Amino acid sequence: MLKRFLMLIIFCLSGLSVLAQTPNIRFNGFATLAYVRSDSEVDYYRAEPMNAGINDQGNMDRYSRYGLQLNVEMSPQTDFTIQVTGQGEHDYQDRYQPHVDWLYVRRQVTDNFQIKLGRLRMPNFLYSDTMLVGYTYPWLMPPDEAYMTVPISSIEALDLLYTMQIKDYTFQIQAGVGTGESWHEQNPSNGISTSIDWGNMKQSEYFQFQLSSDSLTARLGISHVLWDEVYVNANPDGSDLHYLKDAAVNFNSEGLRYDDQNFMFIMERTQFTVDETNLQNYYVNVVGVYATAGYYISPEWQAHLTYSTQQNYDIYINAVDKNKTFLIKHQNTKILGVRHELDQGVSLKLEYRSVEVPDETAEATGFANRGHFLGAVDGAVNMYGLGVDVVF
Repeated sequence: MLKRFLMLIIFCLSGLSVLAQTPNIRFNGFATLAYVRSDSEVDYYRAEPMNAGINDQGNMDRYSRYGLQLNVEMSPQTDFTIQVTGQGEHDYQDRYQPHVDWLYVRRQVTDNFQIKLGRLRMPNFLYSDTMLVGYTYPWLMPPDEAYMTVPISSIEALDLLYTMQIKDYTFQIQAGVGTGESWHEQNPSNGISTSIDWGNMKQSEYFQFQLSSDSLTARLGISHVLWDEVYVNANPDGSDLHYLKDAAVNFNSEGLRYDDQNFMFIMERTQFTVDETNLQNYYVNVVGVYATAGYYISPEWQAHLTYSTQQNYDIYINAVDKNKTFLIKHQNTKILGVRHELDQGVSLKLEYRSVEVPDETAEATGFANRGHFLGAVDGAVNMYGLGVDVVF
């Protein structure tokens, strides 16, 4: 079905190109091929257990992905973009199957104001638009602790962007409203909350404020999403099921990036909360933070060090325990990596990660913290990765 849909899109674009007197057509893409393994037999999952848990057997699927993008400029003010991606971390049935991430029309109304309509990614992070394009950042994948907090893949939206030039800086205000997709998180690795089943997204609003120059980018993002229903299991045995009707979710993020081709510094903080007024007796608050420092040894070689942490708190309120707080997921990760530019648009990355899961037990339930691991681990788990990123 998707194949026919893509063929129809390409056919229509071919016809439109004739009618538009040979518009400017651009085709580009990206790919990452990576191998990763750990020194533990316990599987580590970035989000939900899908196809490729990281363990001592190693695999080529967890970080491998691809993307193809077609852009058709119908006029100097109007263009059309479609982007199709596939990832190895999806389950066996959907592994590397194409998925339409972008499908939108953009209209440049004035020199400072543009409108997009269609499917696109919400601007939740510094690397929202290039989250799957490994060549655009130093790691094999952005730190899980900050980037695995939002259960949203794409959104069908009306997106407004206003850009203003202030001396050497570009200031942008972005806002959007729409609806979209969410993934089903089934995560026994977090120690307490065995599953969060997100229903249909009813509506979403987002805002982003960004200031950038040649070497500096600072941003603030705010999103509000309303789901029609959410199911939460508070215990691994499924004995504490919460049904949330019209669940309101808030996502806030702040980011800073500096890169002058000698030194590099990146920092982001993300916070994901479910409004307690809709949960009655169950409140979720997830905070992820990371900081990266890097140094360009030469134009072709770069070394970087990252510290990342995530803390996921639940507040359980009932007649016996008034406002009792307990931790359900907590982990700290150190990342040491080296990047080498093999050629224009081709980079080689070697990466080491040390994932530490603090020895903590949930106060209200007695279940041990496991971080993003499927089972209990003893001490820090070491992970090793080698990958090649390509853009064209």
